[in-house]
Amino acid sequence: MSNEIFPGVYKFVLPLFGEKPGPVNSYLFPGKKMTLIDTGTLQTVDLLENGFQKFGFNFSDLDRIIFTHGHIDHYGGALSIMEKAGKKIETISHEGDKKAIETGSHVKMETEINFNRKMGIPEEYLEKLNTFRSFFKRMGKNCSVTSTVTDNDKIRLGDYEANIISTPGHSRGSICFFLEGKNALFSGDH
Repeated sequence: MSNEIFPGVYKFVLPLFGEKPGPVNSYLFPGKKMTLIDTGTLQTVDLLENGFQKFGFNFSDLDRIIFTHGHIDHYGGALSIMEKAGKKIETISHEGDKKAIETGSHVKMETEINFNRKMGIPEEYLEKLNTFRSFFKRMGKNCSVTSTVTDNDKIRLGDYEANIISTPGHSRGSICFFLEGKNALFSGDH
């Protein structure tokens, strides 16, 4: 599902399996610095590409991809998009999620296992959690982050200028984009 939600701003609703957590929203800002906010997963890249084509765009038109946060359903398709574009595309995140996007890990496996043990998760479930973790890794590929942003930075999104608002909680590096004078806020899972 895709539509123009604001003059020169396109929204793409990309499905995830199951009813929850729900779909991922990606936003395309054509113009001076053609920018995509969030990519969805590897499994939805073709849907996103069809949405681009519906409005007369191609992945090769992209100048940059910005991630609202470092969860695989928001960055997992970036490398595939670059491969289809046939070029390197600038990638941007908050410093707090750069490692997660580049390595696919927020914390070391050992740290996570120790945390789960302290939380009282029985040993027999720890292996199942590890299997679940590997399932998520198949939803995307890690990619390098070429630059980072932080709270109150200004950034060009197509023909618009946005103010970066740090919104840690869902992840350390969650960010939103506020178009001043337009009363429009773009977020990830905030």
